[in-house]
Amino acid sequence: MAGNTLLEAQVAINTDGSSANPSAMLDIKSDTAGILIPRMTSAQRDAINNPAQGLMVFVIDDSTFYFYKKTGWLELSTGENGWIVSGDTVYSITSRIGIGTSSPGARLDVAGHIWITNTGHSVFIGKDAGKNDVWGYTNYNTIIGEEAGYSNIQGMGNVAVGFYSLRSNMSDMNTALGGLTLHDNNYGVGNTATGYQALTKNTQGIYNTANGFNALIANTTGNCNVAIGALALAKNTERSFLVAVGDSALYHNGEYTTLNYQAAYNTALGHKALFANNKGYRNTAVGYKTLSSNTVGFDNTALGYAPLSLITTGFSNIAIGPQSLYNGYLVHDNIAIGDSVLFYNNGNNVWQAMSGKYNTAIGSKAALNNLGGFLNTVVGYKAFYKNIYGNNNTSLGAYSLSGNTYIV
Repeated sequence: MAGNTLLEAQVAINTDGSSANPSAMLDIKSDTAGILIPRMTSAQRDAINNPAQGLMVFVIDDSTFYFYKKTGWLELSTGENGWIVSGDTVYSITSRIGIGTSSPGARLDVAGHIWITNTGHSVFIGKDAGKNDVWGYTNYNTIIGEEAGYSNIQGMGNVAVGFYSLRSNMSDMNTALGGLTLHDNNYGVGNTATGYQALTKNTQGIYNTANGFNALIANTTGNCNVAIGALALAKNTERSFLVAVGDSALYHNGEYTTLNYQAAYNTALGHKALFANNKGYRNTAVGYKTLSSNTVGFDNTALGYAPLSLITTGFSNIAIGPQSLYNGYLVHDNIAIGDSVLFYNNGNNVWQAMSGKYNTAIGSKAALNNLGGFLNTVVGYKAFYKNIYGNNNTSLGAYSLSGNTYIV
């Protein structure tokens, strides 16, 4: 054996004659060679009889060190340094990390629950998510996504899931699910936005609900609005207390308004219901394309498939039934109940100031061809069917006065 061997309680093996370190029973020192651990196959390792605790071998089958602990062999390392320490940062350069599992299926595989706790009871996941949050404030925020909740400092009770969602937020109790949802919100409270860019421009509006692609996308200070469906209330900026349910329902509401009462208190349920409405107010539209062309008309009620579909400036009309008062773009104060009732009525008779107004028609296709007649009361199937400009008439019963056109 090369070097010095000191026959004491401790053994030192070296080439410089130094004594063993006081804490070691065996102290080997060399700058040209190492220690060679016994090498064997896994079968040979497993055949070792009654291995001592801490016994170490190198298994050539997988080129890995193993040591014996309690009742089995445990892998010591892969032979590679999988962890890097840099200042106060520790990171892994291996491909996968398993916690609670020996066969991770992803870069990080956790078998069990993950608890994330901090003094503010908030959770931030994603690049720069909640970056400006002040640790120590009890905010109870859940923020997931790149730069989601980026500007939030003390706002509490918020949920943001999606890139840039609630990015500018400074307030409380908002829920944003989807990319860019409630992006500009800073002082708005109690808003719920679900869908890409829903309520993205909202700054101070409160208690709004937007569900769908670009729903209420332009809203800034409008309050207590409900928009459900892609592009519902898409152009609304400041108007409040609106309900739009359906694709593009109340799409143009609020455009070009100059007075506070304009574009307010509208309710639209159905595909493109009240689609073109910009200044009209206190309208109720339920059904496919109901009041879809209305722009400034007000106090209209339409229920069914496309009733009052072409009205633009008319007001105080009631149309119930498929395509009832369908062409009534200038009329007002009419009541139409039934399929295609007052279908052609439009008030476009320049010789009569009351053209197409103050009519009441009940029954399928009643007064269907009325264009400019006014002050007529019609009840019955196809009653007053051919009337065009007749006025001040009363027709009761199926087909009653159905062949008359100009009765006055």
